[in-house]
Amino acid sequence: QLMVITNLKVMLLTPNIISITLEIREECLLSFFDSHQVTTVLIDAGVLIGTYESFLEIEGLTMIFPSG
Repeated sequence: QLMVITNLKVMLLTPNIISITLEIREECLLSFFDSHQVTTVLIDAGVLIGTYESFLEIEGLTMIFPSG
């Protein structure tokens, strides 16, 4: 059986998402993967749980740092 993840959303890689990803990549000097992650978070909820301090400068993104 394949792994089932409840409430998992898959976001298509649309021209709009690619465009925003490339803008964030250029402005924030992030890798494509990191800028794509930020883009999908901004489009969906705007909240990211993580430890990347370079994401703190991104307008509209709320970072939640896990304790531990």
